Amino acid sequence: HETVPNESGQMVMREVEGGFVIPAGGSIELAPGGNHLMFMDVTSPLRAGAETTITLTFADDSTAEITAPVKEFSGANENYEGGGMGDMDMGH
Repeated sequence: HETVPNESGQMVMREVEGGFVIPAGGSIELAPGGNHLMFMDVTSPLRAGAETTITLTFADDSTAEITAPVKEFSGANENYEGGGMGDMDMGH
């Protein structure tokens, strides 16, 4: 997801159609209130202080597995635009 202003200037989260584009040899910064991964249909709680393993899938179907810390985050006062919220874990 990306966090961008909508037509009325309100900050909203939107799914990035087709995913993030990362140039060869480049990188992308993921951060609360900016570009981020959204976990949908979470089957078990993500608890602050734990770590979780994430598998990233790229356009060529290659994958990379990363381990990331789970942190408490209350949101950056943005709204979600497009699609249902489903069973998202918002860090609570």
